[in-house]
Amino acid sequence: MALMTRSRADINGINSDLSALYYAQRACVGLLITEGINISLQALGSPFTPGIYARAQIDAFEKKGNKITVSANDDSHFILFGGTPLNEPIVGYASYVMNTQ
Repeated sequence: MALMTRSRADINGINSDLSALYYAQRACVGLLITEGINISLQALGSPFTPGIYARAQIDAFEKKGNKITVSANDDSHFILFGGTPLNEPIVGYASYVMNTQ
């Protein structure tokens, strides 16, 4: 499933109450959340997505609880959709991207 961020954070990456409301309205068995989360300012994939690299951002996540938990089963996968441009030739037309060196 592709990244489906709802861009509910402010320009500083601080998550708003709209994110919690959005997922609460859709909460059911089998809910998949594929929200984009920026781990650093340099890893910003798209604007208005929440971050976890500043205390104010983490505090916004903790408003409804006291921790951020990520759980995965054996069939889980992690895909990074943002990053620093390679600035070099890449191999295209594949299910992954790699440089030519």
